[in-house]
Amino acid sequence: MLAPEASLAACSWGKFQIMGSNYKVCGFKDVTSFVESMCISEVEHLKAVVKFAINTGLRPALKEKKWASIAAGYNGPGYRRNNYDSQLESIYEKLVKRRKATSSNVGKNLK
Repeated sequence: MLAPEASLAACSWGKFQIMGSNYKVCGFKDVTSFVESMCISEVEHLKAVVKFAINTGLRPALKEKKWASIAAGYNGPGYRRNNYDSQLESIYEKLVKRRKATSSNVGKNLK
């Protein structure tokens, strides 16, 4: 391998497909420790994406469900090409429906 760090930085990692080049914003000292963390578990993936959201200023957009702002901040200006904002909203709505269905079923199971 000619440039191992450059190779690791050029790839996306984990469940949230975070680019290795974002290792600092995810709270890591170098790309190698970021990649090692991504190989541990999905819990580490979640920790990294949360740090990414906080450190890039996406937290307010997440709280306010501003899908276009989230997609632009996470995927860059080309997010529209892949409808990432619409995809985020759709996934969120599905999760909300699933949570409501699960919550209502819990009460039925206790009777």
